[in-house]
Amino acid sequence: MTVDLTDEIAALRGQIEALSKQIPNKPEPGMTKSASEAIESLLGVPSETVEKIKDQLEGFVELLGKQLHEIPAGTALAIFALGVVFGRVLSR
Repeated sequence: MTVDLTDEIAALRGQIEALSKQIPNKPEPGMTKSASEAIESLLGVPSETVEKIKDQLEGFVELLGKQLHEIPAGTALAIFALGVVFGRVLSR
């Protein structure tokens, strides 16, 4: 079993090396723009603004994930149930 895994790892490394050689080191003429530059040209928003929004969004998602892990499951379920009840009551 260990020999099989070693052979498979060696084969995968060979495939990675072969694929790495196929990737061009120089960007092609039409691919010189970064993602933020492409967004800037499409939307007219400066790339610095796009980067700030991206950083803030990543921070928000990280903070939300931390807060979700801190709330016990029973409390989260009770909050959800109260939200559903209030949503039903207020929609009338």
